[in-house]
Amino acid sequence: MLIQFNCKTAATVSMHESYAKKMLKLMKLSGKVPSALQTENMKKALDHLQQGLKIENDANNHASNKGNDEISLNTRAYPLIQLLTHAVKKEEYIMWDYDNGFL
Repeated sequence: MLIQFNCKTAATVSMHESYAKKMLKLMKLSGKVPSALQTENMKKALDHLQQGLKIENDANNHASNKGNDEISLNTRAYPLIQLLTHAVKKEEYIMWDYDNGFL
């Protein structure tokens, strides 16, 4: 199932549930869906996500297998990081929920 992250003035970001929940955990959030992140907590969540991704990347570099074609977590996180960065600049909140559009 997909999870959509929404902000009033930015494009919607859709992500597979397992990766979306991992991103939420890296942001030190509960992982609950649906939910929202208020503007006053946005910068801290973005910082946690970027720090968590750096730690994950460092750990994966030590244990990486050459020729691994898996898409990195950093690549998967990029659209969400852009959405969070936009929300911080515009002082907006974000919400996320399951995408039921394909049911």
